[in-house]
Amino acid sequence: MEPYKTAVISAQFFNIKFIRINRVMISKKIHPEPLSRRGRFFAGLILLGFAGIWILAIYAYQTLPDTIPTHFNFGGKPDSYGDKSTWLILPAAFSIAPLMFLLIAKYRFTIINNHPYLINLPAFFMIMDRIPVEKRAWWVNKYFEVLLGLGAVMTFYFFAIEYGIYAGTVAGAMPEWFLPVTLGAIPVLILGFMAFLKKLSAEIAEETKI
Repeated sequence: MEPYKTAVISAQFFNIKFIRINRVMISKKIHPEPLSRRGRFFAGLILLGFAGIWILAIYAYQTLPDTIPTHFNFGGKPDSYGDKSTWLILPAAFSIAPLMFLLIAKYRFTIINNHPYLINLPAFFMIMDRIPVEKRAWWVNKYFEVLLGLGAVMTFYFFAIEYGIYAGTVAGAMPEWFLPVTLGAIPVLILGFMAFLKKLSAEIAEETKI
């Protein structure tokens, strides 16, 4: 069989399968329940980190000279200079992810009930009909607690990057920890998130006796 035909058939199979899952989700609405204390704590951390990102950026913009380093080489030394208005762009860029996490968490039941294709939770969607009705909202919140936890860690990761850039701008050289932390944290975040999702999937599988 030609490769492109194989790809088309595979895409059609998964599309049909997803449509069936989507119909199940639409026909079985989940009654919204508030986040647990842990979920609200993670959301609060995201807000705290979000505020920190903007406070630091505004402080840097007000206190730094008009011309500042805008790029550093791998040795941590500045190799390009520009206007300090860069500090108005940084927080805007770093704010996108935290806001997305908060919005997704806030409208989680609207998304799950009406637009499940926007959320990649195949394990949950496949076995939703096996979960007791009274516990479905609880499991939805559990999944989104993990998502908010990731959002909290990522928000403070962005804050650390911003602080490192500020420290490097003031000192004329990037801190020694900057490169190892910014590069090393990415695989840790991904692996940690995947591990939590795997653990949660195992818990829900045990609950439904799959």
